[in-house]
Amino acid sequence: MTARKPARCLVIGGAGHLGAAVCRRLAVDAAQLVLTYHRDAARAETLAATLPGARAMACDLESTDSIAACVDAAVAHLGGLDALITCAGHPGGRASESPGGDPLLDVTEASWDACFALNVRGPFFAVQRAAPALRAARGQVLLVGSVDGVKPVPTPVDYGASKAALDGLARSLSKALGPAGVRVNALHPGVLTGGLSHALRPGLREDFVKHASLKREGRPEEVAAMIAFMVRENSYVTGQGLVIDGGL
Repeated sequence: MTARKPARCLVIGGAGHLGAAVCRRLAVDAAQLVLTYHRDAARAETLAATLPGARAMACDLESTDSIAACVDAAVAHLGGLDALITCAGHPGGRASESPGGDPLLDVTEASWDACFALNVRGPFFAVQRAAPALRAARGQVLLVGSVDGVKPVPTPVDYGASKAALDGLARSLSKALGPAGVRVNALHPGVLTGGLSHALRPGLREDFVKHASLKREGRPEEVAAMIAFMVRENSYVTGQGLVIDGGL
């Protein structure tokens, strides 16, 4: 049997709560990693230092120039690209400043634009820039969304709309990249034990747990395990939105 080559992975938002779990899990499979950060360079460098051969790079998803520079540098460093994983995100509304507000009235023009820039536009231009490398490797794209985008749950409207857009983006990209063998999917986690889930208004986390079949929050490591499985094993699933929410 031919040994499987370690996957060359770019994890955008890899220094965040879920992104870090994804990087740690990919490292278990000996993946070659580049992880990105926006502001907290020290946190990203500290994480990269714990992962064999990993490198941290700055990437501002609101800037196409920054995205292009980061993707180009990552592809050059890795010698190609087998998987592009987007984990960065904006919580929408005013959730980043004051969790628990009105999901409709707290949406501002600025929050709407920032939400779609980070959650949809940035990932698209990252995939566009990485497309030649992904086609050459017959690689895959994993866009991390949220259950808020696929089920009618209380959430800032701009956040839910932007995450719903990732399903459409995954389907469209799967058609554009499929002839070259590239698979593109969106993954939609439910409420997790950290990260953007902490922007939920008081009491809502408990409601999610109450209505989930498994009666608990998910762990970032469980989502990371699914992503690692897709990177390692997926050869035929594409254009899909995979929900990981404990049966909400």
